[in-house]
Amino acid sequence: MECKKIQEWLMTDHRDGELNPAEGSELRQHIEGCAVCREFEESVRMTVAAPFRGLAELQPDPVVWQKIRGMIAAEEDRSQGWLRKVERFLQPVLRPLPVFRLAFVVAMVLMVVVLARWPFGRVEPVYAYMEEQAVFLGELQTGNPESSGSDATEYELPSAEMMS
Repeated sequence: MECKKIQEWLMTDHRDGELNPAEGSELRQHIEGCAVCREFEESVRMTVAAPFRGLAELQPDPVVWQKIRGMIAAEEDRSQGWLRKVERFLQPVLRPLPVFRLAFVVAMVLMVVVLARWPFGRVEPVYAYMEEQAVFLGELQTGNPESSGSDATEYELPSAEMMS
């Protein structure tokens, strides 16, 4: 294997412990047979790794973690659908007590029933009027106003002479 690839592994994947077993074995074999790469490995160990040994792990301020969590939550909100957003919005309302849950469900059912019935209650008289007019026009067309006992008897039907 080329020294360039081995040196790249020494600087990155080997230091991070991300080499798979086959690559690790290949790296060790190369270093055993190559003086230049052995020297490079020692140099990396002394200049890159040694200065950080013995240092305590740094912990960021809790405010930083809060900002990170907020940014993650905002990203999740953007990537999720509208239903998840509604669920998050309603979560405080639905969580506290079963009584509030029941009241919310009852209110939603009532709202659905009202909205489902609302336009149809006003349209029924229109349909009834239209049906009455269709029957009336049908009677006028057949020339038999007495068949259903409607108001068609009040109107004069055109005679055959008038129609020609």
